[in-house]
Amino acid sequence: MRGAFLCILLVVWSAWSAFGQEVLLGRNGYIEYRPGSLPLIISAPHGGYLEPEEIPDRSCSGCVHTTDLYTEELAYQLDSAIFDLFGCRPHLIINKLNRSKLDANRDKAEAADGNQYAEQAWEEFHAFTEQAKEQVVEQYGKGLYLDLHGHGHIKQRLELGYLLTAANLRLSDEQLDERDFVNNSSIKHLVLENDSEKSFSEVLRGEDSFGGFYEEYGYSAVPSPDDPAPALLDFYFSGGYNTRKHGSLNGGNIDAIQIECNMRGVRDSYKNRKAFSIASAEVIQRFFDKHYSFSGNGVDVCESILSASEAPKAAPLRVYPVPVTGGSRLWINRECHTIDSFKMVDVFGKVVSLKPETVASGGNCAFVVPVEFSGLYFLHIASSVGEEVQKVMVE
Repeated sequence: MRGAFLCILLVVWSAWSAFGQEVLLGRNGYIEYRPGSLPLIISAPHGGYLEPEEIPDRSCSGCVHTTDLYTEELAYQLDSAIFDLFGCRPHLIINKLNRSKLDANRDKAEAADGNQYAEQAWEEFHAFTEQAKEQVVEQYGKGLYLDLHGHGHIKQRLELGYLLTAANLRLSDEQLDERDFVNNSSIKHLVLENDSEKSFSEVLRGEDSFGGFYEEYGYSAVPSPDDPAPALLDFYFSGGYNTRKHGSLNGGNIDAIQIECNMRGVRDSYKNRKAFSIASAEVIQRFFDKHYSFSGNGVDVCESILSASEAPKAAPLRVYPVPVTGGSRLWINRECHTIDSFKMVDVFGKVVSLKPETVASGGNCAFVVPVEFSGLYFLHIASSVGEEVQKVMVE
């Protein structure tokens, strides 16, 4: 495969970022690949901005040109948040071309519309992804691929795609657990290998599912325990070409989930993207801890992955969303029963006493910020973890 990869990429050059991270670029820098050392691959196929004259706008019947706004930026912020939490990086593949020039989540004919330069960029995008998959399997034996998108649907929630339709998800757990649905999903390898001994429906929408973990951090998601399936008239993206091609549907040890991010509270500002990225890193870690057991070859294995289940550590104090609006709920990644004292202090040193309440099935704590609050506050929490302080901006 490595020989084929080199043949496909006619022009590839390597650079090093200011942070010492290797960056591989395709021809003209249209496709970017940042190799990682985690059993995790992230791609952003629809967030690019480049509109070179040598590639005309795609004009095929049904061609979609709409950019998934801020998903390129979100991918970089997620990469940083994962590094901060794990101490090592995921594999990151980004299409820098505008979607009007290349749709990297379609088959080549529709993706490039016959243009040779767009076709080469498409080949580079998927060859880089295959290279990342090979490295993950070589180092860990298996892994997870996340394809990052943005949707414009009315309901502001994450849409998690496993190649199951909305109608499939509206079935009962017992029906979903039938082998036919498992075999037609992008996480077939995970479920059949069954490290966690969870049923298919539990992995999809149980408390330890991807959506279940996101809910604990205050992000609505479907499927999840609170939102197990789209309603009859809801729009829902179930997973596209990349999820089908690079997940375990057709074999292999790499599972895939398409993440369709809503705009409000997730993609619409730097602060919201950062908060979502921090939450996502912790969701990924918890999903790994619950559903995967990794083995690897010595120094190539990220130590935090192997040791997480043996010596779990409390995640750094996080509050979501930041900034928060007065009258809205602020979430804390701590269980209420572990909190000994809880207060907010404004910039003048005035202490504001608030009573937290457990409002999520996973036990995470939250409170409603009074409507009259505005400005900068400091949240002080004393718990079994120790004394912690987090800045909170209230709009």
